[in-house]
Amino acid sequence: MKKLFATFLLMFAVLSVVMPISSAYALSDQQYCIVANKAVLYELPSFSSTKLATISLNAKVDIQFDGDSEKIYSDGTYSFYKVLQYDNGETKLDGYVLADLIVKQKHTVKTIPNFNAKTNAPCIVYYANGEEFEESEISLPKKHKLFLYEGFDKNKTFIAVCFVYENDVIYGFLQKDYISPNGVNPIIITCITLVIALLGIIFAWLFMKNKKSKKAKINIVKK
Repeated sequence: MKKLFATFLLMFAVLSVVMPISSAYALSDQQYCIVANKAVLYELPSFSSTKLATISLNAKVDIQFDGDSEKIYSDGTYSFYKVLQYDNGETKLDGYVLADLIVKQKHTVKTIPNFNAKTNAPCIVYYANGEEFEESEISLPKKHKLFLYEGFDKNKTFIAVCFVYENDVIYGFLQKDYISPNGVNPIIITCITLVIALLGIIFAWLFMKNKKSKKAKINIVKK
């Protein structure tokens, strides 16, 4: 009887240790993988955080769970999964990856929930090679949805983009003139800015001219 009781206590102790681990880590029958040509592993759940590593397409990863569901971390705008013990060849790292780029194995990606731009004309995708940009074999049609994960900087010639291509999430660069952030063509934005500036100059000129005309009339009346 004592042996049976001791065995029961031992089993209970083992389960009390194993159960929390099971709920916090990806289960063996829930294998996840990367569905982007590359996915950045961040130190914190934020694009502004330190980049720890880059995970390649189809790489298998374990993610943190909250009970039976994937634990989601948010920076207020985007959702991230915590990747556990990713082996980069030198050491094992814990970090965060954009949730859209991780799915259960054998699932395919058809869309990205966070599209914030689109192409305004057919265009070629570029890859960064050091400080140079080289053409890839990928071309996108007009109105292809994009995710500008680093925002839109009109002072840059090439803008970092993320998009779905043949059921994979691809990272690359597009020339800024082919991108319409939030559905607005940057060329139109530039034209509107120029028109507003021109109108400002015209109104200022008319104001000064009207002021000089009134001053001249006052001088004539005084004489």
